[in-house]
Amino acid sequence: MDANDLLSLLREADGDAALLALATVDLNYPDESAADRERLHELLQIAAVPHWFTASGLSLLTGKSVTSQDWVRLTSLPIVEPFTARGDGAHNVHETSRLALRRHLAINNPERLRHLSANAAGVALESASPADEIERAYHLLVADPDTGADNLAELNRQWGSSAGHAATYALAAALRELLDSQLASSRALGWSRLVVAQHLASIRGASAVHDEAAGLIHLVYGLNDRPLLAEAQNLLGLAAQARGNLDTAQTAYETYR
Repeated sequence: MDANDLLSLLREADGDAALLALATVDLNYPDESAADRERLHELLQIAAVPHWFTASGLSLLTGKSVTSQDWVRLTSLPIVEPFTARGDGAHNVHETSRLALRRHLAINNPERLRHLSANAAGVALESASPADEIERAYHLLVADPDTGADNLAELNRQWGSSAGHAATYALAAALRELLDSQLASSRALGWSRLVVAQHLASIRGASAVHDEAAGLIHLVYGLNDRPLLAEAQNLLGLAAQARGNLDTAQTAYETYR
């Protein structure tokens, strides 16, 4: 690959963050064969699906062993960095590139994203740490929205009074990312919005989520999820009460008590 090829590649990317991320493979390994660079393109896209990855986890995601040579090449890219918070050998694709690559995959090959997300949820299942439970919840919401919604509802119930601030903050942050990417739908969207709103209420006070709670109720009507609607009504009741709207609060509390 010569200088003209590289310039052409950058012009074709035209500022697209996902294409620029993939171009780092060509920029860093211009002398590799087209087949080798294409394999690294694919590996980089797969590595961008989870929030972090290890060599063994990446092998599970791809369904085949990642060679030591490809691992070194992948982790040497400037948009890939060590993620020591998840242990020795863990890495992650830099957030801006990771989100762009996930979005690119969602638009161009949504079935593959769901398949990889299902695999990522299975990898996260191997550990019971809060971080892995959050990772599993995140991927299930994409891979299988109904199963993901049920899983998030149960996780929210379990963590309602027992999880520490760090865990609930991390869960809300992951769900906000999912909502911003517009990859959640139906009940998965409803439960994600609810958990984020509940976390915001715990930090800023219930009055801060009044409008979100009201909008959430409109969203979840017709989804055939009575627990979700009940939680949304309860949140609206708390918000209305905090604002001094006692009649609205009482109605909300009594509707789905």
